[in-house]
Amino acid sequence: MTQLKNENLSPNIRKPSKKINVSKVFKIDTDLEIMGFNDKNHHVPEIDKDYIFDKDTTLA
Repeated sequence: MTQLKNENLSPNIRKPSKKINVSKVFKIDTDLEIMGFNDKNHHVPEIDKDYIFDKDTTLA
């Protein structure tokens, strides 16, 4: 596989650093884990507690 590299990115760019259990966060039945950020910033929206995820759409 060819790995692409963007020469314009800062070497100090933050990367996701913690595993997130998709089933727990999105309340859908799945074994998926994704990487996320430890600290909130202006790119991370608040969680809408009233939103209901559709499993088929979320996993598409």
